[in-house]
Amino acid sequence: MSSGIVEKIKRIIFDLQDFFFEKWHGLEFSGIVTQQSLITKDVESVKHATAYHAVWCRNLRFLRKKVCELGYFPKIFVDIGSGKGKACLYFFLKGFFVKYIGVEFSPPLVLVANRNKKILRADAVSFVEGDASRYYLPDEDCFVFLFNPFGPVILREFVMNNIAHFKTRRSIIAYANDLHNDVLLESGFSLLFRDETRKLSVFSMK
Repeated sequence: MSSGIVEKIKRIIFDLQDFFFEKWHGLEFSGIVTQQSLITKDVESVKHATAYHAVWCRNLRFLRKKVCELGYFPKIFVDIGSGKGKACLYFFLKGFFVKYIGVEFSPPLVLVANRNKKILRADAVSFVEGDASRYYLPDEDCFVFLFNPFGPVILREFVMNNIAHFKTRRSIIAYANDLHNDVLLESGFSLLFRDETRKLSVFSMK
C-alpha cells in the first residue's frame, strides 16, 4: 500500500474521531469559514487571516504530550485564533490546565464558541473577542497554541507585543501547521521540537 493511500486512510480515521467527539458532546466545531467569509471589524487584520477549520484532537494530544516531555507544565492555556473554541474545550474536558483563554477576532465564531462553552458548563474557559495583534498574554506561564490562524504580519505583531512576557515567563508556543516558523526564530525563540510530517512545532525563549 502506497504512503499516499495510508495517509488518506489516516486522515479519514482522524476526521471520524473528531466527528464522534463533536457529536457525542453536542458541540459545533466543523465546517470551513473562508478568509473572505470572516466577519470582523478588524478590516486590516482580516487581510492576513487564514480560513477557519478545526484542529484535529490528535494534534492537540500530541503537542500537549510533547510539551510535557520537554519539561513544561503551564497552568494557563491560550488559543490565539480560537475559532469555535475546539482546542480550549477539548483540553477543558481533559482537565489538563487550570484556566483556558480563546482569542478570536470574528464575532460570529466567538458566538459559536460561547454556545459550545455553555453546553459544557465550562466556567474555567473564557473567549475573548479581540485581535491577536493587540492581545497581551496574562502574566503567568502559558501554553500558547496557534493553528496557523494568520500570516507572518500578525504573528510578528503578536510576538513583539508579548516579547517581554516570553523573556520573563516560562511559556511555550505550540504551533500546528507551522508555516511561519521563521518569524519565531527571527524573534529570538528557540525551536525545541518539530515534527516534519505533522507540521507541528514547539518554541520557547526560556
